[in-house]
Amino acid sequence: MSGIVGQVRTTPLPPDPQVVADVWGLGADVRWRVSPMFGFAAEYHTGRGLGTYNGGILQMVNVDTLNSIRTSGGWCEAYVYLTPCLHSHWGYGIDDPRDADVTADPLALGRVQNDTYFANLLWDANKVCRVGFEFTWRETIYRSLPENSGAGFHSQVRWSF
Repeated sequence: MSGIVGQVRTTPLPPDPQVVADVWGLGADVRWRVSPMFGFAAEYHTGRGLGTYNGGILQMVNVDTLNSIRTSGGWCEAYVYLTPCLHSHWGYGIDDPRDADVTADPLALGRVQNDTYFANLLWDANKVCRVGFEFTWRETIYRSLPENSGAGFHSQVRWSF
């Protein structure tokens, strides 16, 4: 479980007024290790003004009404360890701001839903080095623009100490 309560303040260029918007959020994470080699993980969040915290498709405040944007979303995945150092994760995530809270101005790119499907393969070469590759498919719905979708290919090299 996690949570946040507060306010966000922005200082736009004059003559625009300072925006003070409410922020609150709740989140929950679960992990179920079915066996030493296989399991599931998931997260759910809900709140308002969560753009700074990667919620609301990175939108905090409606630029027309200056009210914070309500949103809910989450993700789930299944993972499998093919060997002790080679594993794969497959999943889906959604971020779904309340449509009425998002600006209709096409120049502001008001996003009302984002879906992501992902699959990866990660190799833990040793305790400090990980190499990986991920494929994602994203579908984004805008309030005033056509839908957009596309693939992403990501590589990863992680060195921890």
